[in-house]
Amino acid sequence: HTRPPPQPHGERAPLEAAPHKARVLSVHDDLSAGTAARESIALIRAAGATPSAVAIALDRQEKATEVGADGTTRDVDHSAVQYVQRQLGLQVCAIARLEDLLQYLSEQPGGDIAAHRERVLSYRVRYGVEDSRP
Repeated sequence: HTRPPPQPHGERAPLEAAPHKARVLSVHDDLSAGTAARESIALIRAAGATPSAVAIALDRQEKATEVGADGTTRDVDHSAVQYVQRQLGLQVCAIARLEDLLQYLSEQPGGDIAAHRERVLSYRVRYGVEDSRP
């Protein structure tokens, strides 16, 4: 478990886990630009363990970001999931994808839940990749 600032509970370390040299599953609530996944994989490797895969609750199907030589961050044409799969060589297992959420919202008959569909769709248009397949 990565913790950006030290927390008053747990091990108070950037990486919470028993020391070991085993294979590690990196678990995230979502994967947007891919920054957290890249950082956790680096921490796992630095601890001497081997990352085996990444599990996420929601694949946002969002463009990954890269930091250029000049230090600026820019969106790229592939998704964060594709980056982890192609560049880091790790399998990514998602419980749901943004397209699943959009499908669910489109099947809801009016009301508060259905009203969110347009906002989620706008998000997809702004940040989503055209093809998020591996």
